[in-house]
Amino acid sequence: MIEKIEPQTLPSAPLHGRRVERRSNPCVAWLIGDPVSHSLSPLLHNAAFKKVGLPHVYVPLRLPHRLLRPFFGLAPHARTLGMNVTVPHKEAVLRFIDHLSPEAKVCGAVNCIRVRGRRLEGFNTDGSGFLAAIKKEFGFDARGKRVVILGAGGAAKGVAHALAPCGLRSIIILNRTVSRARSLAVNVRTVTRKTIVESAALDRTSMEHAAEGADLIVQTTSVGLDGRSAIRFPFQDSPRQARVADIVYRPLETPFLKAAKKAGRRTLGGWAMFLYQAAESFQIWTGQPAPIPLMRRLLLSSLRPD
Repeated sequence: MIEKIEPQTLPSAPLHGRRVERRSNPCVAWLIGDPVSHSLSPLLHNAAFKKVGLPHVYVPLRLPHRLLRPFFGLAPHARTLGMNVTVPHKEAVLRFIDHLSPEAKVCGAVNCIRVRGRRLEGFNTDGSGFLAAIKKEFGFDARGKRVVILGAGGAAKGVAHALAPCGLRSIIILNRTVSRARSLAVNVRTVTRKTIVESAALDRTSMEHAAEGADLIVQTTSVGLDGRSAIRFPFQDSPRQARVADIVYRPLETPFLKAAKKAGRRTLGGWAMFLYQAAESFQIWTGQPAPIPLMRRLLLSSLRPD
């Protein structure tokens, strides 16, 4: 029995008997991580289920690492539609997955799981969510463009691998630990032959070099979550038409984006990537398009200061 799981415990559900039809009968989509109380995913998904007339419910579940195994022992048998996976479990859940999407294999991490019978299918929507965000909110066409990625963690990996096959001219990956940037660059080169992929330290000299000719600058680190810190990127050295994106979605406008906007660059907050990741999870679970306008409106209204 799983106990002391916040904010809600597992609902009672038959562990044996006929297979649950997960599209028409009420099912649960979980958000698992530690912590989860800050997430806006329940707001978006529960509103989306209601909008399209599905009887499902999305439940945030604070799940300590020691309870992963018992949870995954139960979930495929219960009325589980699927799961979103957040920190710190994106890599730890791999051992419970029966099938990984190509993106999840490349990234070595899962943030969305679909339950089919007793089979668990793992996806990684970091890259596809980011691509949808810059295309639909920025109108950005990646072909022939130069991209600078700050950071070399899990999100950077998803973004880089999604962008690489899009016909980019070049990608420069900057990270404080140069070996991680180099490792990611080597990994990204395996999926593209035409795009130049470089790596360097996240320092002033490298940023100045990377800024020259950059069409898109992407901040993928956790810097800015506190609403005060920011990587001091030399936006003034980038072309006037350069666009700047941050994957941090709270605060709505990070200090990094404020600095970019002050320099006259177009910006896009992490809310957009978050929105399109949520929309993709919804479609993976239900087979139906997500009501994006509704989800977008709810998300932005929740993030705007009172």
